[in-house]
Amino acid sequence: LSGIIHLIVPCGGGYSFPSSHASNHFSIGVFSAVTLSRQIKWIWPVAILWAAIVSFAQVYVGVHFPLDVTCGALLGTGTGVFTGKLFNRNFGLDTGNL
Repeated sequence: LSGIIHLIVPCGGGYSFPSSHASNHFSIGVFSAVTLSRQIKWIWPVAILWAAIVSFAQVYVGVHFPLDVTCGALLGTGTGVFTGKLFNRNFGLDTGNL
């Protein structure tokens, strides 16, 4: 670990796997895209780019390792897809009705 450059703060001494920042932002982004993609056509690339930038920032400032962020992104994506489809099914948004 001595070769890792910490730009702002070192990785914490606690357990940070997976990254909750990555998980939360991917979950919000994917949920938004799943529920609103019929109404807003460009939401997928914007939502994923936003979540990816937040996730990259966690590695860049030195508070997470890339594997923490990758697993957080996968967890958040799964959560976003599951809750988005559940929301669409229960509220009828998968048919394009608002």
